[in-house]
Amino acid sequence: KNTHRCYYKYFGQWYLWIYMCAWRIDKNQKPLVGWEDQRDKIEIALTELQERTLKSIDIANNAFDAKLFFGDNMELYLLSF
Repeated sequence: KNTHRCYYKYFGQWYLWIYMCAWRIDKNQKPLVGWEDQRDKIEIALTELQERTLKSIDIANNAFDAKLFFGDNMELYLLSF
């Protein structure tokens, strides 16, 4: 019988996989980049977003449309097709 216990501490990092939905990143309540924009614009916006703290998440409806609120007035909108 294995009596060893494992304890894990997770902090400071998380991963979010966005799949099969439209999305948009806003900064200061203005669109910054969206899912169909050029790859280089997306990478710049994602680099900026990854430096922010996730503050809260609002689920809007049964389709799980969502708004994720980050520090420094950045928001990520997820919209079902």
